[in-house]
Amino acid sequence: MWPLLLTISTAALCLGLLSRILDFRGATEFVRPFHYGVAFATVVVAVGTFWPLLRRVVQFYRGGAFALSNIFTVCFFSIWLVTLPLGDALAIHYQRRNPAHLPVPADAMYGWFYMNDSGGGDHAMSIIDPLFFCYREPWWPIIFLAFYPCFFHLYRRSQTKKASQYLRAADR
Repeated sequence: MWPLLLTISTAALCLGLLSRILDFRGATEFVRPFHYGVAFATVVVAVGTFWPLLRRVVQFYRGGAFALSNIFTVCFFSIWLVTLPLGDALAIHYQRRNPAHLPVPADAMYGWFYMNDSGGGDHAMSIIDPLFFCYREPWWPIIFLAFYPCFFHLYRRSQTKKASQYLRAADR
């Protein structure tokens, strides 16, 4: 249950941040589903790699919830750093394979996805975009940094309650 909760909450945070970034950049409706799909896949991969490691690390590491949240945040953003440009790459690939389905001007090059870019809309997403956006609206990193320690505190607390219940049952 805990990995599912972490996946859902991380996806909500990630998709909310990504939606605001795409709104800020003036992304067309064509490119948005590609970025949302890649972001959700990134969340699934991040939780899928982190959760088995968490089960192993917690046995040896007795650090607090803040340390676990930092490890997960670094793991998630490291994976997202690599996968963020993949949304544009998939959109360009789809655009080349199906040119009749697109609301793109006829004289536009591939990748005309962001109308607010000064470069004519062909600048692909990179990790610079979320960092720049978080600089403009600093409450987004605060949401990430406040949620994960609370989540891991509740997770650790439930695990210690479960362990104490098993010890009580063993004593009977």
